[in-house]
Amino acid sequence: MVVLSAVSCITLPFLGEIKSVWHFYYVRCLRQNFFSHGQDRTMLELRLDPWCPFMLVTGTVNDWGRPIDDSSITEIAFTPLHMGNPEAGYVVTAPTRSLAELTALTGAGCLDALSLSMSDHVRVRFWLQVLNLSWGDYIHFEPSRRPLMRWLLRCVPKRCRRDFSWWFHRSFTMFLLFVMACLFCRGLTMYRLPRFPTEATCMEGRRLMNGATFLGLCLLTLSFFSNFRFLAGLEFAPVLATIQQATGFIHKSWYPPRMLYVTDGGVQDCTAIMQLLQRKCERILLVLAASDPNDELKVLRTTMEAVTKEFKMASFYDPEDHRRDPYALLDDFQQNKGKHYFKLGIRYGWHDTESPRYGMLWVVKNRLPEDFFEQPVRPHLSEDEILYGAPSDVSDEENSSDDAEFQKEMGGLVQEDLGGYGCCDCCHTW
Repeated sequence: MVVLSAVSCITLPFLGEIKSVWHFYYVRCLRQNFFSHGQDRTMLELRLDPWCPFMLVTGTVNDWGRPIDDSSITEIAFTPLHMGNPEAGYVVTAPTRSLAELTALTGAGCLDALSLSMSDHVRVRFWLQVLNLSWGDYIHFEPSRRPLMRWLLRCVPKRCRRDFSWWFHRSFTMFLLFVMACLFCRGLTMYRLPRFPTEATCMEGRRLMNGATFLGLCLLTLSFFSNFRFLAGLEFAPVLATIQQATGFIHKSWYPPRMLYVTDGGVQDCTAIMQLLQRKCERILLVLAASDPNDELKVLRTTMEAVTKEFKMASFYDPEDHRRDPYALLDDFQQNKGKHYFKLGIRYGWHDTESPRYGMLWVVKNRLPEDFFEQPVRPHLSEDEILYGAPSDVSDEENSSDDAEFQKEMGGLVQEDLGGYGCCDCCHTW
């Protein structure tokens, strides 16, 4: 018990980083696999790059909602300039935040989206925290800073300001929790493990343990009222935030807490076109990459229903025949396997008092052409074949024998057996 108390005193200041270990691993995997030469880019670099004028990704904020909202999740947008949404407001994006971090935040669709956004069971939340299986992470969402914080940040180098802000906000609560752990550890040694036990040492140790427990319960209780200004510092304590998330506590206030947990943005809108519709873009290109082997377009249908029925920000129509239902156009695309894209007209505005604006939505989907049906799955091209072409010293008979041997290993798979995920052939040989 004493050893565990000592370990808790050491790990307590770094609990936030320990809880984010899977998120950091996810960031590294994305950077090494999808970034050129594994080199990341910051928001400041994207902001100044003329070839990337406006990059937008969407995530989901969990466990916060306004008093008038029935749902505890809301969509949040990230750009090189700002992050936020109309309900929570917008704040300036930290210039040092990297693109890999944002990609990992908005793509954390593993257990986080299932446990926090799509399930109401506290049991699932509890085991998510105990086993530390979270892929998302907390972000600092502070619309305005106090004069002391602004003065301190001027004295810190720009690349260290985001980390300094985190540690400064957590310092007071970490100090109290550290004192609590030290008092409990000291009281435990006096109460249970004294060399020469006496009644006085036992009573003193018991008082220290009771005081530490009382301090911890007070901090935990007050953390549920961190929306008050004099208790705002409790929002940044990783221990308290973990307990609140595990118990399913939902912040209900007109203004969001200054520490928000962000996961996969596909919970509400897998297409991310709602953010572009809010900006009334004239031309939108949507490349559907969701798992849809039967071309049912469920993701697009769900987004269209949310736009027209829930938010009422726009309506859709068939540009070739305005009198036709737009969902009939989606059905035609499903039946005609030779088409790879289609167009939807957009009419912005809902009421007659609003002046209408019009736009166009191009929808592109990777589909297996009919000519590729019943074709056998072939081995992957090597790097030399991609760079220099097929070797000339290999005969057609040798190629045929290699293909036959590969087909034998793959069990006679054909192209349509690979499914809608576009996964590699090795996934079917486990």
